[in-house]
Amino acid sequence: MIDIALAKVDANIKMFEAYRPTPSTLATLASLRVERAELVAHAADSSSKLSYAASMWLFEMPAWGYSGT
Repeated sequence: MIDIALAKVDANIKMFEAYRPTPSTLATLASLRVERAELVAHAADSSSKLSYAASMWLFEMPAWGYSGT
């Protein structure tokens, strides 16, 4: 499940990296990278807490750029 969540985040990071760098795009990229780091930490230590946004990648976030879901 973590692998799918990471693939979704990675696909979204790649998609936003392709956009013109506006303040909004850069803020979204920063948020995605923080959420990805939280997921990686959680995979290494399941007792680590996930933020609400990071936990949504496990359950609800759409896979805009990911065709594996």
